[in-house]
Amino acid sequence: QKEAIPVTVLTGYLGAGKTTLLNHLLTQKHGYKCAIIINEFGAISIDNLVKKAIELKMPAVAVTDHGNLFSVLDFYQKAMKSGIKPIIGCEIYVAPGSRFEKSTPGGNQEEASYHLILLSRNKQGYKNLVKLVTAAYLEGFYYKPRIDKELLKQHREGLIGLSACLGGEIPSLLNSSRYEDAK
Repeated sequence: QKEAIPVTVLTGYLGAGKTTLLNHLLTQKHGYKCAIIINEFGAISIDNLVKKAIELKMPAVAVTDHGNLFSVLDFYQKAMKSGIKPIIGCEIYVAPGSRFEKSTPGGNQEEASYHLILLSRNKQGYKNLVKLVTAAYLEGFYYKPRIDKELLKQHREGLIGLSACLGGEIPSLLNSSRYEDAK
């Protein structure tokens, strides 16, 4: 049986205010090896991410771009070359209803989608992630590339889902005091 890898998850937009937090977390010396999941590459380059992972003796690192897989090739090649296991993912946008519905319940752009982090467990997961991201652009685009739960159910094999940042469905429902809906 494989040993579990503790994971530090950093989600959301890593703008100027969060860069300090990111740098703090990346420079912490933990008593265990861990994987760090990072999205929004504005805060750290792939080269610096891989260097820091090597320095901290991390066995794996994940990248989760928002709504796309643009950094995957570069990330995968550099991580593999450095002996780091690349975990490919995406912080995908999920429509509150059908991806084909091009409106929002309250007329607010922020209500057009929830965030959901998807990580590829294996080759099938990667293929499904590519299918989801492609469909998000071709079928579900409304302010952002979106999928829906129906599409996710069809292409869920090999994927790990994380609840994401405060823009995720569960955190959004909890922030609106909709505890029963969040269950």
